[in-house]
Amino acid sequence: MTTPARSASLLAELARRLKAVPADRRAAELGRLDRAIAPTARTQRAGDDDSVDDAAWFTSRPTARERLRAPFPGEFSRAILKKLRKQLQPGQVLVVHVRVTRDANGRPAHRVRGVLAIDGGRA
Repeated sequence: MTTPARSASLLAELARRLKAVPADRRAAELGRLDRAIAPTARTQRAGDDDSVDDAAWFTSRPTARERLRAPFPGEFSRAILKKLRKQLQPGQVLVVHVRVTRDANGRPAHRVRGVLAIDGGRA
């Protein structure tokens, strides 16, 4: 299980890496880094092309409990995104932190999402 300190450490590392990525490539880089942080078994490398829904992503990764990804198109209303973007500091980007609990058989049971603002400025 990932502890809050471990989550904070992962987010700090992700933010550090994203700072070196141009803004127009951050979403793709975030997906790549997400896969690097939560590696899967060689036989379970079904492509997470940044458009795989959370249920499919967690089902294909039986040990994963968390996922950090860019928001999907249309996932949040324009009003919510507008409000969130107003709160961003210069150089920050929005990411979605997804956590799941699993049932006794290891299948995803409950999902919780949160939108985070992390540093992601240009190098």
